[in-house]
Amino acid sequence: MTTTRQMPPKDINLTNVPFPQPGTWGVCPGVGPIAAIIRHATASWAGHAVMYVGKGQIVQATWPKVKLSAAPTNNILWATGQPLTDNQRAVICMRASQLLGDGYDWIIYPFLLAAIFDAAITKDVSRLFHSDKWRDCSGLCEDCDNVAGASMFPDSIYPDFVTPAMLMNLGAQKGWFQGQ
Repeated sequence: MTTTRQMPPKDINLTNVPFPQPGTWGVCPGVGPIAAIIRHATASWAGHAVMYVGKGQIVQATWPKVKLSAAPTNNILWATGQPLTDNQRAVICMRASQLLGDGYDWIIYPFLLAAIFDAAITKDVSRLFHSDKWRDCSGLCEDCDNVAGASMFPDSIYPDFVTPAMLMNLGAQKGWFQGQ
């Protein structure tokens, strides 16, 4: 069976992308073997998610911990059209800053790798995300939005089970990738 890889909208510019407002999440392909596993397992261009906190900086969950990094200006989709108030954006940035230094759990990646081969152990990995200790890069973005009262997946029974592909799908469906 052939799966079509989910790609960014064709009308979006992915080079020299301006910085968004603080409190805006973005998705990108990511780098390295973990991002490759995520992209392959989810059949998506998006393998990583980040939260823009202003002054050219992002907060991202990446091995071995949540850290502050320079924001990318290429190969990223920012959810600039997500309707957030200034107060929500401030809360999102505050929450992202509170998560700096938290450990990044890698245990889910063997499950994602096994999912590529449709292994039986991967049939319901969502229960692993029921605890904050399993938060990944995209889970960090949902956590920040949720704390600000802007949960992207409010009906989910596993609120921490979020992939970059899920964020990319939601952003595309809602029309949040605009102005790039």
